[in-house]
Amino acid sequence: VGIVHVPPTSFYEGQPSTKLYEYWAHGLPVLCSNYPAGASEVLTGTGLIYNFDSESLSNRIIDFYEHPEAFSSQAISTFSSERTWSRVIDVYLMPIIQSLHGK
Repeated sequence: VGIVHVPPTSFYEGQPSTKLYEYWAHGLPVLCSNYPAGASEVLTGTGLIYNFDSESLSNRIIDFYEHPEAFSSQAISTFSSERTWSRVIDVYLMPIIQSLHGK
């Protein structure tokens, strides 16, 4: 399991951590702190979200180890293959650029 510990500040609202994708590319589930851009990326079976405190993190670690069957390395690898730079550009960046230029 990979831990993505990002503070829930406005600086990270629109910026998912590249660690999410690095862990997923290796078939690892993630424990991700509850910051907007990261939490929105973590889907059922790919990881767990925790509040940005030690108690919540420890509870998610326990949840993970009590239910490892909820995560499939193969499914996570397949999921991560949909998160390529070309997809980020097409799905996220181009719509922003087009909206700025009124297209």
